[in-house]
Amino acid sequence: LIDRILKSSKHEEQAFNACAGILHRVKAIPKGIAEEAARKCIEMNSCRYSTYRQVLKKMECDEHPESSPESLPSHENIRGKDYYK
Repeated sequence: LIDRILKSSKHEEQAFNACAGILHRVKAIPKGIAEEAARKCIEMNSCRYSTYRQVLKKMECDEHPESSPESLPSHENIRGKDYYK
């Protein structure tokens, strides 16, 4: 992905900034996830930092779906219906 960004950019500075952003993100995530996100960007033929960021965000959402609690946990500090009469 980095190579494609450097080759396809019209302005070197923008390409370096995009690559620096990608490399900064890679430090905080597992290598396999970073490589998978880069592969998906290449498959989509969209070698941009913004696409890479969106793919990572989507992968993170897919990996950790938010679960809604079915019921509240019970504990002894609940007043109950008789308290409010």
